[in-house]
Amino acid sequence: MEVDVLHKRVRGHKKAKKIIAKINGRWKQLDNLVKKYNPEIRKVSDANLRQLSAKDIRENGIENDEIWDTERLMSNSDWAVYQYVRDGIRWYFVQQRVIEERRMLQLHAQRLIK
Repeated sequence: MEVDVLHKRVRGHKKAKKIIAKINGRWKQLDNLVKKYNPEIRKVSDANLRQLSAKDIRENGIENDEIWDTERLMSNSDWAVYQYVRDGIRWYFVQQRVIEERRMLQLHAQRLIK
């Protein structure tokens, strides 16, 4: 759909053939990227990720479900994988909050004493 709009906009333009050839040349890049992406997905054995299809992306454009697949957006960082890392991060911020509240209580106590 998006490409159809581009084709309509460039019709009648002086360099229309050249522009349309450039637009259509983008599909080769997409095909190459999908060909590189799918083998990488196969290497990841513990993740349940789906492979992309360049044909589906071409046909559905931005409405393609594969583009918006949130499973693929999951991070492999330690904080996303290990519970103990998330616990450590959480407790670090609890500790920071305790330090801040302790300062506030000490200030409050000093004001009460004065």
